[in-house]
Amino acid sequence: MTQVPPSSPLRSHRGVTVLVLGILSLVGCNCFILGIIAWAMAVNDLRDMKAGVMDPSGEGMTTTGKVLGIVSVVLAVGWAVFAAFATMMHWAFRFGHHHFMMCH
Repeated sequence: MTQVPPSSPLRSHRGVTVLVLGILSLVGCNCFILGIIAWAMAVNDLRDMKAGVMDPSGEGMTTTGKVLGIVSVVLAVGWAVFAAFATMMHWAFRFGHHHFMMCH
């Protein structure tokens, strides 16, 4: 008689960790690096949950942390674009537009 090996237990979810990182990425002095970490962890964990190797009970927290991480990164990129544009406009008005135009 052959015995069936016991199925391997599911890995514990990291939903709380992903959620906390996502929250901190928004409220923690614009620390978008935490948003990138939350986003990456969430993508991996959600994939593992769908594959059946990770406990799916943390899916909601993981998804929420992922969304918060994405929002943090988008806001940081938007802020960087705005700051670059504002700096460029500052220098253009300070020294005159002729320094920034290729055709005279």
